[in-house]
Amino acid sequence: ISQACSAYLTFLLFLSSSPHLSFSDPNEIGGLYWILCLVLGQATSFVAMHLYESRVSEGGAKSSHDLWALLGATEAGFVIFFAIFVGLIAAKYRVTFFSTITAKKFNQANFRNALSDLARCDILTAHPSYYQDIRSEVEDWVFEKYGTWVEDEPEWFTERVKASIPKDMIPTSSKVTPRSRSS
Repeated sequence: ISQACSAYLTFLLFLSSSPHLSFSDPNEIGGLYWILCLVLGQATSFVAMHLYESRVSEGGAKSSHDLWALLGATEAGFVIFFAIFVGLIAAKYRVTFFSTITAKKFNQANFRNALSDLARCDILTAHPSYYQDIRSEVEDWVFEKYGTWVEDEPEWFTERVKASIPKDMIPTSSKVTPRSRSS
């Protein structure tokens, strides 16, 4: 491989993955935006190739043709492997790739729609910023249920779950009822 080709490939790898460096976490931006960043990353490869080709001297035309072929092959490979990847995902989860809901909103919805304390406890294992907007709801729920959990010791109320509950949400007395809580 020529030195120009090696330099281009290095640049191409960096440029095509750069949107992922800035916006890499689909939990923070939603699946649809993540997909758009992925497509943008692949499209920038063609822009980079065009910029490279416009600056190459007349003697480099053959290597430019080879690079276009290489770019086409790598992009086709990306499309094929991404299609296989999406095809292997359970159908019910594919919609998350086209959703605009973030992990924060997803966790909040799960908390509000949960049918059991076990399911609601999941929010406590997430980063506190995920429930910051509904912290008072979470706090009221923990305050109301904590005494029962300590007394009944449900199977899911493990040390890990206990450790995930912020100290300021734990009632000073596990026998306190919601009515006696000072507001």
